[in-house]
Amino acid sequence: MKQIPKPATGIMIYNEEGKIFLAKSHKWSNLWIVPGGHLEYGETLFESVKREAKEETGLNVTDIEFVQIQESLFAKEFYKSCHMVFLNFCCRATSKKVTLNEELDEFSWIFPKQALKKLKLNSATRRFIKKYIELGK
Repeated sequence: MKQIPKPATGIMIYNEEGKIFLAKSHKWSNLWIVPGGHLEYGETLFESVKREAKEETGLNVTDIEFVQIQESLFAKEFYKSCHMVFLNFCCRATSKKVTLNEELDEFSWIFPKQALKKLKLNSATRRFIKKYIELGK
């Protein structure tokens, strides 16, 4: 069977304080990541962002904006070898109660610049946060 890259959404969720939501994931070598996941067949990108945010964090989101595209080619940090194309979005949390699913192990609301200094981020998340800051979000 021919293998093809998997499109996935990466979701930078921010709150009214300007903090972003990050979580630790065993799927990413216990590094801190943004929520996200694979695009489902027949689903729009914005629908994917809302669904993945809700499934992984329990948060409802709005004000969804496209930020960037990133490629992840066989990242050693990920638990299995695969080629993913991340379509990264930022969005605002409209709810506060966090309920993590089985993919995420702990979470933090943190200012973007603090996250770069204090947390062990996976490489794609580090690039995403830098782009988010660069855009003045």
